[in-house]
Amino acid sequence: MSSAKPGSNIVLGAGFTIAASLAVALMAAIIKWSSVAVSTELLMTLRWATGLLIFFMLLVIFRPRLELKTERPVAQLLSAVCWTGSIYCYYLSLQWIPMLDATLLLNTGSLFAPAIARILAGERQTRLAWLANGVGFVGIVVVLQPHAGSFNPASALALASGLLMAFRLYFNRQLGGSEPIERTAFYSITFGLPICLGAFAIAGFPIHNWTGHMFTPTEKLIPWLTDGLMVAATLILGGLAIAQTGLSAASLRSANIGQIAPFRYFAVIFTALLDYLIWEHIPTKSSWLGFGIIFLSAMALLRIPKLNPNSVETDS
Repeated sequence: MSSAKPGSNIVLGAGFTIAASLAVALMAAIIKWSSVAVSTELLMTLRWATGLLIFFMLLVIFRPRLELKTERPVAQLLSAVCWTGSIYCYYLSLQWIPMLDATLLLNTGSLFAPAIARILAGERQTRLAWLANGVGFVGIVVVLQPHAGSFNPASALALASGLLMAFRLYFNRQLGGSEPIERTAFYSITFGLPICLGAFAIAGFPIHNWTGHMFTPTEKLIPWLTDGLMVAATLILGGLAIAQTGLSAASLRSANIGQIAPFRYFAVIFTALLDYLIWEHIPTKSSWLGFGIIFLSAMALLRIPKLNPNSVETDS
């Protein structure tokens, strides 16, 4: 199957990236809606299990000859652990803070990535790169608004999701030269599912009274409606997870990450819109100001050619 060379179609790459960002926002909305009465651990397990099932279905249909054996099992494992931990922290934070803030902090992975590459691989960056990242962290501070007595554990969780995603970026880059995207996706889900099950077990397998909290008394009298909606939500969540991964991969086949990176921030806009339409959360001025600062820092990074070839996609 032929694919366009990276950088050959920025418009197409941007379109795929925006579609992937919409998938991220829709998954966040489903998780936030479900977390009212369903534990995050159960939702994580359902997403990973459903995603793995859909992956195998698509593999049989489209890539039956794909070799799944990896030559980098340790890197695949570390990538999966960082990804699963990042999404877990992100989903937990959605219970207490607006989706805009949580998604914005999740996307700070690209700001942490240069520092991690410098520490773990000794990669040097230009002064402009460090300046751009410094400006990005100012944006994070504006969103978090830290001051005496205002520590927000949920915001710290969302920030941790961004840090773990940065490590995911680093390990994915180590895999990029030898491992197909489909193989990495397989190991991310396969190694991630036991982690989700472990977290579910440690939490005591909490399921909660989801029908008693998520539906009206009239709706609860129609079991097929409540059960059907939860089954549909689970399938949609797994489908969106696979779709987001595929769209991100397609975007990288159309353009390089340096050209499409700013379009990933559409996820923040989509989540803010859904947060307002569903939960009537109006984004604060500091949230939008922080988003603007971080977006400008990402735009500045695009002007540093050395960074672009070394970048890799992120998942959420």
